[in-house]
Amino acid sequence: KNLRAVLYILGLAWCFLGVAVISDTFMAGIETITESTRQVKRTRTLPDGTEVLDDAGLPIIDTVDEKIWNAAVANLSLMALASSTPEI
Repeated sequence: KNLRAVLYILGLAWCFLGVAVISDTFMAGIETITESTRQVKRTRTLPDGTEVLDDAGLPIIDTVDEKIWNAAVANLSLMALASSTPEI
């Protein structure tokens, strides 16, 4: 009877370890997806909304990195996906 209890506990620990590894891999994937960015060109503006011009009178264009996903929407969407994974 003690052997069955030990084997049961070892099997249960093995299953929890498997779930931990899969969850860690899944969360790393989510992190990669939600942290992706794209480069966007924008004209430089002052706080009052007027464009900043260079010496030639042309607007100064800056390239900035912009996140593709809104963090709140990404977290909610991926949480919903993760919670329904067993059914999918």
